[in-house]
Amino acid sequence: MYIVDRSAVTVRPTQKFLDYLNALEIKADGIPLTLSQIQSTATVYMVPDAETPEHIVKYIDDHFEGIFTTELASWSIEEADYPQDMSLKAFWELFEIEVHDLVLDITDEDLQNRHVPE
Repeated sequence: MYIVDRSAVTVRPTQKFLDYLNALEIKADGIPLTLSQIQSTATVYMVPDAETPEHIVKYIDDHFEGIFTTELASWSIEEADYPQDMSLKAFWELFEIEVHDLVLDITDEDLQNRHVPE
């Protein structure tokens, strides 16, 4: 087991994001989504190791645009349907985060990096 020199942030959609998806009529197998469904598929982002959760929140604030568009794209939302308000305030209304300051790798395999377009 190895300590990874990163912190991690789980980004979860809020009720307001669910309302947005429902307005776009995005469904799972023809059934309207629930908050527990969309929160169970949360994305984890590795961020620089930080001394405090507040430093990580500041880092998220500084990089929210890429996270915002990645989250929208992960739901196969067309750019034309992106919210008109893509501000930092809107990001924090549509998503909540959970900070993990200790990241462990329990495999013996090397990490493979793949670039994700922003």
